[in-house]
Amino acid sequence: MIRRALVIGAALLLVSCGTRLEDEQGGAGTGREAVRPSEPTIAYIQVGADPIVREDRPAYLRFPGDAPVRLGDGQQFATAGPETVLFERFDGHVQAYHVARAPTLIYERMNQGGPPRGIAFGDEIYEIQHGRLMATNGHGATREVSVPPAIPGPSVSCGYEKSIVLDPKASVVWGLATIGAHLFAFSATPANGAVFDLTDGRRLDLLGSGPAIAMAAGTDGKLDAITAEQECGSHQLIVRRIDPITMREEASIVTARTFPFDRIELVSSTAGTTYAHLVTATGAEFLRVDTRSVTPVALPPDSGLMTSAAPDGSIWLFGGRARNALSRFDPATGRVDRVPAADAPDGAFVDAVVFPSVGDGR
Repeated sequence: MIRRALVIGAALLLVSCGTRLEDEQGGAGTGREAVRPSEPTIAYIQVGADPIVREDRPAYLRFPGDAPVRLGDGQQFATAGPETVLFERFDGHVQAYHVARAPTLIYERMNQGGPPRGIAFGDEIYEIQHGRLMATNGHGATREVSVPPAIPGPSVSCGYEKSIVLDPKASVVWGLATIGAHLFAFSATPANGAVFDLTDGRRLDLLGSGPAIAMAAGTDGKLDAITAEQECGSHQLIVRRIDPITMREEASIVTARTFPFDRIELVSSTAGTTYAHLVTATGAEFLRVDTRSVTPVALPPDSGLMTSAAPDGSIWLFGGRARNALSRFDPATGRVDRVPAADAPDGAFVDAVVFPSVGDGR
């Protein structure tokens, strides 16, 4: 399996949001203490010089300042929240770990198809598998979660749709995000999309949007989704900003970018700004999403192809061509700097970067 060659339909951005949907019912919280510079906890596979994983390789989790902890042998990690990682072995078994103060096994199950990508919510981890939403509890028991269908539309037969279901009535799940006690899913037919609040059953139909290639909860309390314009020959990427309280689309931001892309992510800094990370076979582009447009942010040619937001407002880049190296993007200055002290050992691939909320006494 070539590292980081991901099917775009399964791309999920798994970013937790500290803004609670229930805030409209209460006052704002008290002030916070000054945020110290964040240090990442990393999960990596010790591959060696070979860029292709053909079998299980040693897999490690490393907290800042600690020696690496070996979790066993495997082929890849995935982030499922600020304190949760998924770990896939070559035999198809998937393990979920809670990593707040030490790696604690939550469950182990057989893979359900596709790379492990999920989001921790409540006492379950939710994953999109072949267009269906599946939830696994702490005992490894998996159930299918019912997601209402989007509105059927005319069949589409041009452009990138060869990678998705073309039945105009077929609705599949494309994205997940959480805000406070609410779990949101993006379901779509080839023509129309819809955002569902699975906690209380509300919905927002986005006619003509098509599937959500990425969806994330922003730290400004909004939902952001990237869709592709459903006009043959165009398919321009559009960032849709949604208010989860009113379930209304507040903005539709044209990016002036079109396919092909190998991976698309949305990530939000704690300052409330959302960024789109567009990855191709030859490079990557980082876009700051403004109110009505997007602004490119220069990236070094060897920066990572995945992102993780830190509590101090920075965004970390890792994975793919960066292999064992980590970089830190500072939204305040626009700088991207290598952080050698955070790197994994030579010959490793970093697959997950998390920032668990641990006290000084960990």
